[in-house]
Amino acid sequence: MHTSYSPPSYTRRSDRSIPGFRTVNTAAQWLAVASLALLLITLLSYLVLPVQYSRKHYLNTCLMLAISLLDLGFIVTLAAKPEQCYDEITPNDMYSSTACAWSGAFILAGGLSAVAWVFVRALSMHLQICWDVTPGRKFFYWAQVLGWVFPAALFVAAITSSGVSFRFGPAACHINHNKSMLDFWGWLLAIAGVAIVIQLCTLGYCLNVYLRNLWTDDDDLATQASEGRAPTLTPSSRTQTVRPCSSPSFLYCNLLTSITDQSYLQPPEAHSLAAMAWSSHGNLYPHGRHLLLYCLCLP
Repeated sequence: MHTSYSPPSYTRRSDRSIPGFRTVNTAAQWLAVASLALLLITLLSYLVLPVQYSRKHYLNTCLMLAISLLDLGFIVTLAAKPEQCYDEITPNDMYSSTACAWSGAFILAGGLSAVAWVFVRALSMHLQICWDVTPGRKFFYWAQVLGWVFPAALFVAAITSSGVSFRFGPAACHINHNKSMLDFWGWLLAIAGVAIVIQLCTLGYCLNVYLRNLWTDDDDLATQASEGRAPTLTPSSRTQTVRPCSSPSFLYCNLLTSITDQSYLQPPEAHSLAAMAWSSHGNLYPHGRHLLLYCLCLP
């Protein structure tokens, strides 16, 4: 006995089926507007203000441009207000909606380039702090290749092979599932993972140097106390040199102070030394092994 098979019926699901889904989409769009406005103000300050006040650098500028592309992916749909669905079961894609095509293109290009520039910034800081290598003109050219050319190649592969469509509501078009792990998600996660590893290595190096000097200074004080000698403020023989911060190649400096014996070096003296270090941007020396200053220069 054979029974007839009737295919299941599909009906269009309203946004109200997911509580707050449309609200989340709208919030993401307006956050992109606010983000783009702040980025444009910062970029404008780079053009108007002198270098010594704006501290502009190509690593900062390129990263902000990449994030601006990502923001435009949400702003396009906010302005155009496109229809999400092509029919009852099919969402609009880059072939049926021009707004979807532009939104998806901005999101893919901005996401890939932003992650690439985060990797370049992490690599630049790692070379300066851990290896005492100052990135020069060659690094600048390679940074442009890694930050723009390589993401552009991945963007072309992703947009032609996978395509984009309204997969997460009308707020923005995103990459389709087909082959997306090969031409988009795999590369994106790999670059981000390497950047995180480099950043953690840099942080671990800074903590290792700081704690090693701190513990050694405590041992020296204990030895002097056991021998009945008063602690002296003579410069340490283990001088730690720090790469000078030269304008405009630095964004800011974190001054880490370690006061091991406040009876011999009071906090006001430490603050004055930190101020001197900030103004001179030169090589710093631990004064009497009671004050340890590190200037972590970020590009």
